[in-house]
Amino acid sequence: MKKTWMQPYVDDHLMVESNGVQLTSAAIISHHYGAVWAQSANFPWFSVEEIDEILEEFKKPGKLVQTGLSLGGTKYIVIPGEQRDVIRGVRGSYGITVKKTNRVLLVGIHNQWLALAQCSELLEKTANLLIKEGF
Repeated sequence: MKKTWMQPYVDDHLMVESNGVQLTSAAIISHHYGAVWAQSANFPWFSVEEIDEILEEFKKPGKLVQTGLSLGGTKYIVIPGEQRDVIRGVRGSYGITVKKTNRVLLVGIHNQWLALAQCSELLEKTANLLIKEGF
């Protein structure tokens, strides 16, 4: 994987320990064509269609709550929420959080049920940094 200037946001802000838990993988993905701008080494391969479905959920919420969120062929049960810029999902003890900014999606995956809050916190903090940079 070619390193980009955005890679430190994944390495130094997302893939760090937070209150005793750590993401298993993370990525920053462009809204356009699902281009990966930065990712951890073990982030799952995914299809552009999966990213398009996630982006559509942000525009018209509700479908993924019924059908589930798929990423890399893994389907997660979406947890209904109040925030229009965050999607959270679970699959057994695994979880996923997707945070939307104006230009990118931040995706964090974890393997501990109790990590959902920490995952969301890491993504929120990193998203705020990117938003300040115009992303």
